[in-house]
Amino acid sequence: LIVISDDPDYIPPDDVVPSLSRSYVPGQIEAEDYNIGDNGVAYYDTTPGNIYEKYRTDDVDITADGTAIVITDMEAGEWLNYDIYITYSAAYTLSVTGSNGTPGSKFFHIECDGEDITSQVELPPTGDWSTYTTVNIPGLTIEPGAHLLTFVTDSGDMNIDSFLFTTPSVDSVSIEAESAVMQPRFPPFTVQEDENASGGAYMVVPNGSGTTTSVPGDGFAEYSFDLAGTA
Repeated sequence: LIVISDDPDYIPPDDVVPSLSRSYVPGQIEAEDYNIGDNGVAYYDTTPGNIYEKYRTDDVDITADGTAIVITDMEAGEWLNYDIYITYSAAYTLSVTGSNGTPGSKFFHIECDGEDITSQVELPPTGDWSTYTTVNIPGLTIEPGAHLLTFVTDSGDMNIDSFLFTTPSVDSVSIEAESAVMQPRFPPFTVQEDENASGGAYMVVPNGSGTTTSVPGDGFAEYSFDLAGTA
């Protein structure tokens, strides 16, 4: 259901189901934006109804904590599905933000296409339910393309706010020249034909400088440059 209003201050009622779409990685996924669908398909919840009546009207308990909308009251064995799209191959760090108001640690794991990719992850006590912490899970390598991500609780009683996929910062990058030609939308690089360049082509980076290279007999050449020089 999509609500259209000409009132700039309009706030949709709690029973409006959000219109959700696939989440792109790298990027952030709000925990409450799990897939739309039936219990046992889009999510699995052991108790009927959203007892807090916030944000969505299925069986997952969702509450407002300050300005945040969070998943709450999850029991062991419950799970949430998310359609994601990996835009490029990398060693991602997944940062899970949540709270644990109990005196003991809670545990969860993440699955991709039905395979456990994190093993059991600890969410330590945070002192109270309104105090959140972020648990970082580094080194997750997922092939580019569409995947199904699943958050699974291994022990109950935790609040989950969001999932953030990031990649390590880099100072330089190398791409194959033929990849830039085959994928012209690969920003911010362009490869242009130039009969005066040593290899018949040169690369243009955002500051306007070009880098030339000779192309060997196999037709493949690698361009490498310092990202700091393109700012």
